[in-house]
Amino acid sequence: MRPATRLPSPEPVTPERIEQALVRLASIVVQDGTEVYLPILERLEAELIEARRIGTPRQRAERVLKDYGTGWIRA
Repeated sequence: MRPATRLPSPEPVTPERIEQALVRLASIVVQDGTEVYLPILERLEAELIEARRIGTPRQRAERVLKDYGTGWIRA
């Protein structure tokens, strides 16, 4: 068996993209009526919570600059 290869994503992973995937998967779970996809659903829920906590790449970059301006980060 060949190991799975991961293709690079053309877009950054954002809370919005995770939420879109979560909604699509929730629809599949409800329509299919099976619990086979529930572990993936739970993983996406956890990923969404974490993504919202840390913010988008731009928000993280802004936080770095803010911390740099306050002297927390030194060049």
